[in-house]
Amino acid sequence: MRPDGDQPRILVTIRRPPRGADGATVERAAASARCYADAVRLAGGVPLLVAAGDPVPDGYHGLLLSGGADVHPRHYGQPVDDRVRETLMIDEDRDALELPLARRALEQDLPTLCICRGIQLLNVAAGGTLWQDLSLAGVDPAVHNQDGRLEPWEYAQAVEVEPATTLAAIVGEGRVGVNTYHHQAVRIPAAGFRVTARTADGVVEGIESPGHRFVVGVQWHPERLVSHHALHRRLFLRFVDAARGA
Repeated sequence: MRPDGDQPRILVTIRRPPRGADGATVERAAASARCYADAVRLAGGVPLLVAAGDPVPDGYHGLLLSGGADVHPRHYGQPVDDRVRETLMIDEDRDALELPLARRALEQDLPTLCICRGIQLLNVAAGGTLWQDLSLAGVDPAVHNQDGRLEPWEYAQAVEVEPATTLAAIVGEGRVGVNTYHHQAVRIPAAGFRVTARTADGVVEGIESPGHRFVVGVQWHPERLVSHHALHRRLFLRFVDAARGA
């Protein structure tokens, strides 16, 4: 039975700071987890936070794959590219947690929202590939990282949202302002997925699966925008609503 009879339980993957991390690193991780949890609660869901190494609870109704470090390239059939080796921050513990969760969600048609690392993990789990670093695509990675330049809730760029997509039905088609914190991106979308948004320099910023009830990935961080932009709350509202029917 769901809490309060109607609130869907949302499994939210989070990052855990390494053992011995300094206080600032610990607080950043905690603040990130709070952002996701608060966005889910605001939309009417009950967040169940899980990090690598934690037991995964039963009986959840939706999956939120959150932001974080990089997926190991071997999961999409590539070695680490020596040209960008120093840019990679691979989190194999999260790979081990999240790849099975994502594949199970796709198999079970479980409503799934994927954010930043999450969109990349989703694409890999479904058989797609990534740019190990945007520089390999001829794009300046600095353009896609506003850290230290703008507040997390400020728009750093715009994406062009494709019409007739689930994403367009939520945030509108055409230009939509977003924040940005990434150096990787979807390269070849997985079979059965479609690209729903790109930046002006061609970087994929959204994918979704038309064959599922709700499987949406975005490259930006809407959980950091919800406090200032009602538009981005709609992603969580629509996601939680889909999970309510799961």
